[in-house]
Amino acid sequence: MISVIAAAWLLPIAFFDARKRSIPDVLNISFLLFAVFVRAIDGSLSIISLLIAAGFFGVQWILSRGRAIGSGDVLLAAGIGALLFDMYLLMLWIIISYAPGAAIVSVLLLTKRKKFGDAIAFAPFLSVAAIITLFLGENILNAIGFG
Repeated sequence: MISVIAAAWLLPIAFFDARKRSIPDVLNISFLLFAVFVRAIDGSLSIISLLIAAGFFGVQWILSRGRAIGSGDVLLAAGIGALLFDMYLLMLWIIISYAPGAAIVSVLLLTKRKKFGDAIAFAPFLSVAAIITLFLGENILNAIGFG
């Protein structure tokens, strides 16, 4: 049930960012609070996962001065990190976020639909990867020998 509610929260975040290249704080903060709350209630809250996810994307935000990744993505990552709570799931989510993102951006650059430096919404990749990880992550990890 938690995964269904999370997916219902993540999809509007993805669509909003895809259209506006911005995530409303009300969606992001409420998602983070939801993730922390449900994981605290079920006893699986990992502040470490939350901090690793936020830190991983926060470093990118700092190093790029907000040009490569937005602050909304960092906050979204914190919520997803809290929700996933497991290091293997967290790493799987990051890989699933970046692989299709890199492929799509490469195609957009090669076809000149985007040029280097253009803003591209990243929350759709983060959100869809989180949904995939929530529903299929354990199966994927088992299939590759990390389960």
